Amino acid sequence: MNDTIERPEELSKLEIDIGPLRMICEDYMDAVSTNKYVDDDLEHYIFECAMETLYGGDVWDYINSKLK
Repeated sequence: MNDTIERPEELSKLEIDIGPLRMICEDYMDAVSTNKYVDDDLEHYIFECAMETLYGGDVWDYINSKLK
């Protein structure tokens, strides 16, 4: 395991932009409510977007360093 990358802190309320998360969740809800095709990976994309919303885009550097 690589312990050189520190665990990211949650972004402050002023730094958090929920716009992208809101949009991808709206896409999901629209697809479900209209019985349109829902991409099998959409739930995964929502998870990724939620993590980046709360911790910033560098969160994956930390996560990937721990999963190696």
